[in-house]
Amino acid sequence: MYSIDKDGIDFYAKIQCNNMIPVPDTELIKIDVNSEPDLAYKHLLQKEINFIRKNEQRIIKKHINPVYNNRINNRLNIGYIKKATPDFVMLERKCDEWETNKNKEYNTRKKLQF
Repeated sequence: MYSIDKDGIDFYAKIQCNNMIPVPDTELIKIDVNSEPDLAYKHLLQKEINFIRKNEQRIIKKHINPVYNNRINNRLNIGYIKKATPDFVMLERKCDEWETNKNKEYNTRKKLQF
């Protein structure tokens, strides 16, 4: 990620779409960037968030969707790329299984409470 301003190019970070994994919304942990004590890191995080929000649709369309679709359609046959990109379908299935098991466990515990 980078932006260009009057001072030149400012690089922030790299979004590695091949490292995406499914996570249930209930398991996400929100981070309060404003409470970050390291001001330089806080500023970097704010710039990254702003960049992602500003470019969200472009990132999804040009980067995330192609990686995801090529992987699930088995079009990443180059050895190292295929090995560096997870099996999204299997991960999604495992995520669904985990959620189902967690819900069953929660419901069982709820029934056992008096």
